Amino acid sequence: DDVKSFLRPTSKAWYSKHGLPHRRSYMFYGPPGVGKTSTIRALAGEFGLNCCYLSVTTDKFNNQNLCDALRDLPSKPVLVLEDVDALFKADRQNSDGGTLTFSGMLNALDGLTSTEGMITIMTTNHIDRLDNALIRGGRVDRRFEFCRPSREQLENLFLSFYPDSSRDRAELFASRVIAQSNNPELRSIATLQQHFIAQRDADAEECFHALPSFFADRLSSRDEE
Repeated sequence: DDVKSFLRPTSKAWYSKHGLPHRRSYMFYGPPGVGKTSTIRALAGEFGLNCCYLSVTTDKFNNQNLCDALRDLPSKPVLVLEDVDALFKADRQNSDGGTLTFSGMLNALDGLTSTEGMITIMTTNHIDRLDNALIRGGRVDRRFEFCRPSREQLENLFLSFYPDSSRDRAELFASRVIAQSNNPELRSIATLQQHFIAQRDADAEECFHALPSFFADRLSSRDEE
C-alpha cells in the first residue's frame, strides 16, 4: 500500500509542492530466509519497477562510482542494497578496506545526487548493528520486520504445495517444524522450500514423513561446515 501510494501520479506533485525530494526508502530486517529479497522481487513485479541490485563489496568501489551508478539508474528504479550491516564497521570504516565512505553513501542516498522518484530498499539480518545515522527518519521512511513464519503460515505453506491435503495434515506439518525451535534455520521459508523442491514428485503423505530426514540432513551438513 505504501509503494502504491508513492507511485500515484499525484504523489510527485505533492512532494514538489512541499519542497520535498520525491523518494521513498524502506528497511527490511529480520533473520535469513524469511522473505526479504522475495518481497522486493514481488514488489518490482507487481508495480513494473526495475530492480537494481547495487553491490559495493569490491575494494575498488568508491564514492564517485556510487554517484555514477545512481545517475545511470533506469526509469522507475528500485535501488536494492542487501546486508547493509556488512558494509561498514562500528567506526564507520569500510569493511572491505575500500574507498567508499559512510558519508559518501549517505549523501548519495538522500543528498543532491540521489535520483528523483527512486525507491530504495535496504535489507539486514542485524538491524541492531546499523549506525543510527543510516536508519534515521528521512533516510529510511519505513521499517518492516520480517519474522519467522507463524503456525498458520506454515500450515498455509504446506497447503500451497498440496492443496488437496487436509488441514489436519497441514497442522501436523506445522507442529513438526515448530518442534525444531532450537534450530531457527529450519523454521524459515527458504529452508522449507528446499524440502518441497526435493519432494516435488511425492504426495503429501510422503512429503510429510520425509521431513525428519530432511531436517537431519540439514543439521548434519551444517555441522560439517
